[in-house]
Formats: sequence, C-alpha cells, structure tokens
Amino acid sequence: MGTGAIEGKIFLTGATGVLGFQVLDALLRDSACEIVLLLRAGSPVHLRERFEKLKADLEELSHGSRDFSRLSAMSGDVSAERFGLTAAQWEELHSLTGIIHAASDVSLDLTEAEAEAVITRPCRELLLLQNSIRERGGKCRLDYVSTVGVIGKSRYPLHEEIVLEIRSFNNNYERYKAQAEEILNENLSAPGEVTIHRPSMIVGDSSTGRVRRFQVFYFLLSVLSGRRFFGFVPDLLHYKMDTIPVDIVALGIAKAALTGEKSFVLNHCSGPSDSLTLRDLRESLEREGHAKPIRLIALGKVRWIFRLIEAMLGTWNPGMGRRFGVYGSILSYCDAEPRFENVKTKLFYLKNKIQFVTPRESIGPVIRYYSRSKNKF
Repeated sequence: MGTGAIEGKIFLTGATGVLGFQVLDALLRDSACEIVLLLRAGSPVHLRERFEKLKADLEELSHGSRDFSRLSAMSGDVSAERFGLTAAQWEELHSLTGIIHAASDVSLDLTEAEAEAVITRPCRELLLLQNSIRERGGKCRLDYVSTVGVIGKSRYPLHEEIVLEIRSFNNNYERYKAQAEEILNENLSAPGEVTIHRPSMIVGDSSTGRVRRFQVFYFLLSVLSGRRFFGFVPDLLHYKMDTIPVDIVALGIAKAALTGEKSFVLNHCSGPSDSLTLRDLRESLEREGHAKPIRLIALGKVRWIFRLIEAMLGTWNPGMGRRFGVYGSILSYCDAEPRFENVKTKLFYLKNKIQFVTPRESIGPVIRYYSRSKNKF
C-alpha cells in the first residue's frame, strides 16, 4: 500500500472486530497517522487489558513490526450519547482528521430497539462530531462501514450509489443500515467528506485464510460440508454467493481514509462475474477433503421446518427460537442471485494498487484455516 508518510489523526471504532482489526493493522503499517481507538471497558484496568491484548494480537500477524507509540484507546460505547466519553475526551476528538466507523452488531436477529441503538444512533453521533469539528474550522472525513445488504429484497442491481427504491428487507440489520446510509446522504455537504463502504459476505484473509471470528459464511460452509442437519442441504447449489476477503476490504477502507477518496459509495464485493456458486463451494470442500455425503431438499421445505422449529422453541426457549429464525434469514441470502456492481470500486483498487483477489483464488486458504481452527470439520 503506502509508504507510511501519510499523517493525521484517525478515530477508529470496532478495532476488536473482524474488519476493524484488519483496518487497524493497515493503518499502522501504511501511514504515520495517530490512531485513537474506542474500546468497550468496565474500568481503567479492563481498558488497559483489552488494549494490550489487541496489540498482542496485532503482533501475531506476519506483517513486520508496528509503531504502537501512536496508538491510544478511550473507553466508551458506540450506542451511548457522545459514545459515553467524558467532556475532556470529546474535546480531544476535535483534533481529528478522520473517522472510520467499523463497529456494528452484525446479528441478523436484532430487534428494532437494538438496531437503532447499535446502527442509526452511532451514525448520528458521528455526524454530530464531524459537524462540530467543521464548525471549529477543522476538516474531518468519515468512512462508514455499511453492507451490500442495504439492497434488501430488491431484485434490481445494487449500484455504487444510494438506493432510493422503496423495498422490504430480510432483517433489521439490513433495514437500519439502509436508514443510516440515508442519514449520511441527507447530511452530505461536499464530496470527500464521507465514503460509505459496503462489503459483501466477508471471509478470511486472501492468502492465509485467517479471520478473527467465524461469521455467516462459515455457517454456510458447515452446511455445505454435510456436517449439519444430518447432511440435508437446501437445493440451491446453482445460486451464487458474493464473498470478499477481509484484507481486501480493510485495505480499501484504510486507503480511502488516508487519501481522501471522493467516492460516496464503494461496493467491496467480488461481483456477478467472479462470485462462486454454492456448487463451487461444495466442490472446493470436496477437494480439501472436508465433505460428507449430502441430500438435497427443496428450499420451501427447509423454510417450513425452520419456521415450525422457531415457533415451537419460542414458547420455552426464545433464544434458541431466534437462532432458527436467523437460519431462515441466512437462506434468504442464498435464494437471490447477487447483483452487486463494483466497477467503480475495482477502479479505486487499481488506482491505489490494491490487488483484487477472486473468490476462486482465495477459497482454498479460507477453507484450510477454518478446518484447522478448533477442528471445525
């Protein structure tokens, strides 16, 4: 990426998460900027422990040494007013030149109240901070991590722009991320002030397969391997699944923040031409030796079974019932062909010398890392 010559002061949320962790690593390696982290902690001792653990985790990555002297952390919560910071800490943030918001609860079973607290409320607080800095004569850009899921149940392509179509959604995570994008669009006053980053389904590092936490994609892998639900697999093998390695997205976000990218929306995805079908994923599992025999079952039957189990469990175990409801939401992602445009984003990668790695090139390391971690297969 860069040469470490880019300076400034960046506020990063979500640094302990799957994507935020990789963004932090990219910022440390490829800039000379000061980085302020927002970490959730119950006490100063807890904050120090989490901060030290984060630095230790960064050291485990094979990217050389890092200068932690320009890294600091504040205790706070993105869902709280002014992130739960003290007046002095809030004042300190007025020297920022950039904000990267990578924190979010990606649960697919969020209630409306939960989604408001962890998605739209932080968005408004970030804009409040950015506007306050601007009113004092400063300049501070915002890089906001959204999702391609803002397209909801629309059958139209997701362009690299704000979606104006009235549509329904699969869950509150999608719905409230779309609301957050609308809030950002309404408050935009000049190009380069905000860039919305929409990743598709994030998978492990393109070369090592490494990832901090196994999310939705890995559940699908376990289903396709025949190791869940007694080998029954929804008959969707011909459908495509759009994935993107976490390191590619992180590099893109860091580069946009450091160079002042003018694009309002970037779709970090593999796109229709490079996305793999579920059959491709199944065959990759077979090549890696992690596939058991499977039996295909009609999607309608699978959904009916999940709805029945959700209803039965909901009366005495609501948490388990919600989990089966989530399984149904995940299947909705497989039931629609991904049509996410990324032409502008690929040009952005090319301009900034970010090598785009296709899913076919990265799926091997992703499966191997998953299989080695806690004997997942």
